[in-house]
Amino acid sequence: MASMKIIFAQVFSNLTWKMASLMMAIGLWVVIRVAVVEENEASRADQGLLASREFTEVPIIVQTSSTDTNRYVIEPQTVRIKVEGQAKLLESADASRMRVVADFTHQSGENEFAVTLAVEIPPEFELKHCEPQSIRVEKAD
Repeated sequence: MASMKIIFAQVFSNLTWKMASLMMAIGLWVVIRVAVVEENEASRADQGLLASREFTEVPIIVQTSSTDTNRYVIEPQTVRIKVEGQAKLLESADASRMRVVADFTHQSGENEFAVTLAVEIPPEFELKHCEPQSIRVEKAD
């Protein structure tokens, strides 16, 4: 019981100073928090608005192994991709910065097969859609 009185006395001694310190800590936390939020909002405003853009007739790049001497017919030969990013950057972007790759290196001699396409875009953009996502491939005679 005596130890409870000692703890109680220590907790409530200099109560005004403890409350003042707590209020200052909370105030400092609020000021820093508001400053961080304002900085984030300012950086978002500097980045500009997000927009999306569609690139049509993007050619498909065929990738085969160096020992593969076969000729292939792909259908379709181009794709349509949709990307999202900052409006300013999308205005100046062109289809030559977008790569669509059909990788045949792991195909095992079939005459007809389907390949899923890999789309490579600049890091400042986000791929939203690729149509079609795969192509049909035939070996040419």
